[in-house]
Amino acid sequence: NDESKYLAQNFAWVARNTGASTKTLAEMQEIMMLTTDLSRESANQMIMGLEGFVREAGGIPKEVFDDIASSAEEIAKFTDGSANSIARAATMANKLGINLKTAGSIADSLLNLESSIAAEFEASVLIGRDLNLDKARTLALNNDLEGVMKEIVAQVGSEQEFLAMSAVERQSLAAAVG
Repeated sequence: NDESKYLAQNFAWVARNTGASTKTLAEMQEIMMLTTDLSRESANQMIMGLEGFVREAGGIPKEVFDDIASSAEEIAKFTDGSANSIARAATMANKLGINLKTAGSIADSLLNLESSIAAEFEASVLIGRDLNLDKARTLALNNDLEGVMKEIVAQVGSEQEFLAMSAVERQSLAAAVG
């Protein structure tokens, strides 16, 4: 009973500071417990500490919390099972303006080797520069979703470069990175 009261107080505190619902926090805690080796108490402590991590990294805590709470499959599939990698991947996705489902879809696309390599080659020809998504594929294979996103950003280039491309070049590049 005391533990439940303590948990409810912590959730209320985090909800108040982030704007996330207590339902989201409970779902997040459950995902953390299922995908990592965290106990309920450890998952609770991790959630309380995650707000500061997300803010410091430039993410929006409520959005990251909502994303984690709704992305159990992607978390199980494309993280190493540590709370740290889950937090980093969700924060990186948030900073890029995507969510873990989209990041997981990108990783899935990269692991479809035949079509991914063909799309990479086509995009390289169309945009006039060599793309090399091998590192991104390796990172996806090693369940490093944060690394996949960083490598894609490094390969794609800046937003200005992307906006300067024709519609055909953009579409080809988008197909190459999933």
